[in-house]
Amino acid sequence: MKIEESPKSNQLNNKKFKCNFSGCEKTFVRKNKLVIHMRYHTGERPYECKEPGCGKSFTQSYNLTYHMRTHTGERPYICPEPGCGMSFAMSSHCSRHKRTHSGERPYQCKEPGCEKSFAQFYNLKVHMRSHTGERPYKCSEPGCEERFAYNTPLKEHMKTHIH
Repeated sequence: MKIEESPKSNQLNNKKFKCNFSGCEKTFVRKNKLVIHMRYHTGERPYECKEPGCGKSFTQSYNLTYHMRTHTGERPYICPEPGCGMSFAMSSHCSRHKRTHSGERPYQCKEPGCEKSFAQFYNLKVHMRSHTGERPYKCSEPGCEERFAYNTPLKEHMKTHIH
């Protein structure tokens, strides 16, 4: 894998490491981020779970660390809300959970006239489809061109094809 620096003109945005994979335009500030990115193109997954019978592997070491908690049951991140007691394997999951207590909704729709906000980024991303018309979920039945903004209606639709 050859890693090349982008021309000086691209340094205006401080991203000087360019992916040289055909058709990919991604650039990165740090070389190690490009190395990790290249694994998505090459399929390299150097961090392997040693648990017998598991066989999972990952592109980044921290993903293996989090994965190992599924085997050990370790949940080191504990909700500080009195009486809650929920615990999590990942700090980000604990942070997301804490919003259920605080009511915080930091992800706001920027669409003019829309004032919706969400506790989770994913929900904002899904909501944005109501503005963009994006319908990424396509029916896999041959000859059917139906598309859906969400996975759940696709699953319901798939039942209509059962003979």
